[in-house]
Parts: sequence; C-alpha cells; structure tokens
Amino acid sequence: MLLPGVTRTSEQATSAVDRRAMHAQGVLALTVKERGGHQVEHNPDRPSWRCGVCGLSWPCEPAREQLVRGRSRLDLAVLMWEHLEEAARDMPQAPASYLFDRFLRWTS
Repeated sequence: MLLPGVTRTSEQATSAVDRRAMHAQGVLALTVKERGGHQVEHNPDRPSWRCGVCGLSWPCEPAREQLVRGRSRLDLAVLMWEHLEEAARDMPQAPASYLFDRFLRWTS
C-alpha cells in the first residue's frame, strides 16, 4: 500500500523520506533483496496480517531482517508495539499472548 498519488515498481527502492512518510500514514513498506536481484516489499496484508509476498504471518523473516536494520532495540520494540495495536484492532479474536509472541517477543 502506498500513499495516495505515489506509485512504485517492485524494482524501485524506497527512500528514507518515503518510508518516514509511509510510516506516518500507518503504512510500512519494506524492501528486501530476493532471488534474481529484484526488490520485493514484504508488507502486511490487512486485516489478516499475512505477508503479501510470501503468505507467512507478518512479520515474516525477510520483514524482520529489514525491520532490525538501522534501529535500536528500543525503537524496534516501539514500532512493533504500534503494529501489535493495529493488528489487535484488525483481529480482535486473536489472543493477546499470540499477538505479543508474534509482534514483540522476537525483538528481545
């Protein structure tokens, strides 16, 4: 998902300014290298919170690798807490312990 009026091909890298703007809008775009050197964004599909690329529970391993880069443990935990809150609103039936394990436990 991109900000209104922003288009991007999968091969284009997301700039730091774009990422900050996307995060401010509640949109997270993660760019990771995949086979063949193509850029693929491992974003959560909402409301399921499954990865739109690999179909695994988000954050999948490629998303986690990208999330960790350039962030302190505290910044990562705060960011993932924000995602946990959004996921809890999207999936009210999910147990809190499951969401904690999925979004926060791996950050420690």
